[in-house]
Amino acid sequence: RIVVEIVLWRLVAEGVAPHLMSFTGRNFDILVGLTAPIVAGICLGPGAGRRRGAMWWNAAGILILANTVVHAFLAVPTPLRRLVTVPPNVFVAHFPFIWLPGFLVPLAFALHVLSLRQLRRSGAQGPERPGADRALPRTDGTGAPGTGAGRGAPATGVIRQGD
Repeated sequence: RIVVEIVLWRLVAEGVAPHLMSFTGRNFDILVGLTAPIVAGICLGPGAGRRRGAMWWNAAGILILANTVVHAFLAVPTPLRRLVTVPPNVFVAHFPFIWLPGFLVPLAFALHVLSLRQLRRSGAQGPERPGADRALPRTDGTGAPGTGAGRGAPATGVIRQGD
């Protein structure tokens, strides 16, 4: 996202794109790209609230992306145009910039939504415990060790968690 924002900034400087399409205007999407490594480092590190922080960051990313899309849409010369810009916002209709509304924006949105979905699922399952794949003693359903063959059976069998 940082590279795309720098390209947009250069297009504004060259007079190809309207000012509102860059971070010097109303496009704050570069903040998401700049903060992503910081947020990832915090969320992958130790401490409480990592999941909540990642969810807030993704929600902010969606809102910032929506802000950019709405401003871009309102500046396109159509009957729905509400923002008059010089130059008009038509560069996104030409190759290679058509990749912005046609692929990159939907991809960014989808990745934020999928990240939120995964974070929500991981929260519903509870925190992952270290050693979750280690062998556990088998029980016969009463909590007493055994092989599952009934009471008094020797405690020789082991199962893997999740089996």
